Amino acid sequence: MTLKLMPFQEEGVRFLLSSPYRLLADDMGLGKTIQAIVAANRAYAKSMLIICPASVKVHWARKILQWSGRRWTPNQIFIIRDGKSDIPPDANIIIVNYDLTLRGRVKRQLVARGEQRGYDVVCVDEAHYLKNRKAKRTRTILGPGSFLSFAKRVWLFTGTPVLNRPAEFYPILRALAPELISPYLTWQAYGERFCAGYKLGPNANIIQKRKAEDGWVMDGYSHLDDLAARIEPFMLRRTKEDVLDELPDKVETVVPLDIDPPVGLEYLPIATARRELALAKVDKAVDYVAELVAGADKVVVFSHHRDAIHALDAGLRHLGPVIVYGGMSADDKQKSIDRFISDPSCNIFLGQTLAGGVGIDGLQGVCSNVVFLELDWSPGNMDQAVDRVRRIGQKDTVFVHYLSVPGSMDDYMAEVLLEKRQVIERLILASEVNPFMSLDNLLERIATALETIASTQGGSPVVDAAPKAAESKTVKAAKAAKAAKAAEPVEAKVEEDAPPIQAAQSPTVTYEQVSDAATQFIMDAHPTDQTIGRKLIKEYVWPMFGTSSMKELKPEQYADALAALRKGPDAYAPDDSDDDL
Repeated sequence: MTLKLMPFQEEGVRFLLSSPYRLLADDMGLGKTIQAIVAANRAYAKSMLIICPASVKVHWARKILQWSGRRWTPNQIFIIRDGKSDIPPDANIIIVNYDLTLRGRVKRQLVARGEQRGYDVVCVDEAHYLKNRKAKRTRTILGPGSFLSFAKRVWLFTGTPVLNRPAEFYPILRALAPELISPYLTWQAYGERFCAGYKLGPNANIIQKRKAEDGWVMDGYSHLDDLAARIEPFMLRRTKEDVLDELPDKVETVVPLDIDPPVGLEYLPIATARRELALAKVDKAVDYVAELVAGADKVVVFSHHRDAIHALDAGLRHLGPVIVYGGMSADDKQKSIDRFISDPSCNIFLGQTLAGGVGIDGLQGVCSNVVFLELDWSPGNMDQAVDRVRRIGQKDTVFVHYLSVPGSMDDYMAEVLLEKRQVIERLILASEVNPFMSLDNLLERIATALETIASTQGGSPVVDAAPKAAESKTVKAAKAAKAAKAAEPVEAKVEEDAPPIQAAQSPTVTYEQVSDAATQFIMDAHPTDQTIGRKLIKEYVWPMFGTSSMKELKPEQYADALAALRKGPDAYAPDDSDDDL
């Protein structure tokens, strides 16, 4: 799949490149991270510093690899994970969370690298973290002598701009765009002009004194039209409503969590391993969901295990969650649903994927963000859950967030789900265009395809258990139909519009061997980003045989195709210069 920006994202890239200091304040979910990475690529940035919340550090790293072609390798991206980290000299991209910038050792290294090499681009994600001018992290990042002073470009990103409280905008404007607020450069002058600021008198009450800072109250707003006009060259903001015509109705994102998989999961039964992994993700999930709520108000979260739901409930208690799980009465479920829909203080809906994923309506009127703490073996179960929000009455794009632990069974489950979904969708489409394909024939092909997927997956100690967990009633029925038909003669005709998953065999090489080689080719090209390998195959391998896809190969071409794939991606990789965005 070719990665391509939407028109409004192209506009955002041009905006970032138009000046050394920029604030991109798009609504959450509109791709600020992608716009930043593409802009850095087009600026030919050789060194980057990314400051972001801890929960999205790995997400940034993966997006950089995904959207930078082959410019960067994983070894060139360094994530600072604790205050004792030593930044390797060959790291071109450094990713650090806000709290770690305050650690003396980390701060000294970042400043030293800035002095020695400079930073072509510094990205400050969730820049509203810098709203308090007296906070230590605000002074560290925006104050004199910070690592920002060694940057050629500084780009800030936030989905929650603070124009409704101009006082919170002062630290950023004073540090990066002072010319825009001149002559109101001092805190007092800025506050009097834009914050309806006033100095407390001797008779001030206790409430006023609590609001005061250095004897001044700056919690109001004034002359907002003037402030908005001044910052227009510095800040670009688009809401979802502004770009609705350009957005698909669903946007899916895999969010890698910066945690190590629990030790020993590979020795546990699959159900136990899934539960332990889910519980290990809860703390990071709480942080991620809380950040989503800050920009989206209400969020729906699904998980398979009930104890994971209760752990999320405890961690998100301050956001007023409600719970729907199996075993609740219909009345109790409806009370939870009604409260989530009508209560402004209730921001989180926590549901078990099956119990909360069916028979529920109304969420679509107040929410457009769905988070999965755990994946399900069945694509249909997850689609049902998403459709609690993505249904008639939804006026917004639905954003689906899959929380994943890299290197864990999450990766394996995601790969299996993707293949199942692609196979099922392809076969259903084939049945729609081919009037000769019966329901039994369609079910048989789906069952065969899912068996093939299960038998060819490798690298996970829980593989053997996975296909059993994945079998739905439909698949079991399909297998039964397949067994009943086993004695019948096989129809020789092959529908042109719907090539079977198990194609005819050549004398020496089978379709499955070619498929396995293609899968290995894709994994060798990049272990996490399959689009790189797929693009190489599509552009270089299949054209050698006059086709655009594997299903178009003729049986007599299988042996040559297998040999071509076994050469590996390095034999077809273009020069780096061709991959820059």
